[in-house]
Amino acid sequence: MARPFFSIDRISHFDIFDRHAETAITLMKERFRAGLAIDFQDVVSRFTLDSASEFLFGHCVETLGAGLPYPCNFSGSGMTSKDSNVALDFAAAFTAAQHALARRNMIGGSWPLFELLRDPTREPMTVVNAFLEPILKDAIAKQKASGAFLDTEKDTENETLLDHLIRQTTDIKILKDQTLNILLAGRDTTASTLTSAIYLMAMHPEVFCRLREEILERVGPTRRPSYDDIREMKYLRAVLNETLRLFPSVPFNLRESICETIWQSPNPDTKPFYIPAGTTRVYKPQSSQLAVTNHSLGCAIRYY
Repeated sequence: MARPFFSIDRISHFDIFDRHAETAITLMKERFRAGLAIDFQDVVSRFTLDSASEFLFGHCVETLGAGLPYPCNFSGSGMTSKDSNVALDFAAAFTAAQHALARRNMIGGSWPLFELLRDPTREPMTVVNAFLEPILKDAIAKQKASGAFLDTEKDTENETLLDHLIRQTTDIKILKDQTLNILLAGRDTTASTLTSAIYLMAMHPEVFCRLREEILERVGPTRRPSYDDIREMKYLRAVLNETLRLFPSVPFNLRESICETIWQSPNPDTKPFYIPAGTTRVYKPQSSQLAVTNHSLGCAIRYY
């Protein structure tokens, strides 16, 4: 349902991301001027959550508006407001639910035995649903009131993912599942990549300097990059590709076989592997991407 929404024309609209990036940079500069450290992973997680929520729902969570956390040894007080608490409660609940689901994946099929007395997803999902369901219901009501419920080409340029989905169904559960799935992917993959990229550039300042030169040469110090700019910056792409090779956004994943099958052994002298239907297998892109035999330069991570 969601796939047709993500066209090149739509993902090349950088207005939302530019605005939230400016907010994040401004907040970081304020802390730097005060001589305070920041948690960059927290900042970039807020930036991606705000950007993704506005891009997908047309409604920003505003976690950056809640202000950045202070270092543990800071004696002053942070921002406290009702709006800020709502934003941070949603972000914390969203993360807590993810952690619970990740734990289930690590345990495997026996995870219900570990949750006989308590469902760790119930409380955080109550917070998430309380935030999301009014947005969904309001969007459905607006679509019906405007008479734009049918699939038309009018005003599709400015529609959100939620608008796109509502033109196909008004089932709250389907809408919630689709939007949360994309929100999860939109936040975590981008936040992980940006955090890892900054870490690696801090460890390799020569890479940072060369990347900065390419950006200034192609885009300049103030102009916002276009989709074509991003495509033409080869070194930027190389930095991101190497970041994802060393620290993939999804370091491991699970797949379950639908039908029984046979896997050929990599060793021609051994028998093939029989895989029954319904078998769950774990694969780790991070391990395969760091293996000496799989690297084009023949170097393990410890050598560079």
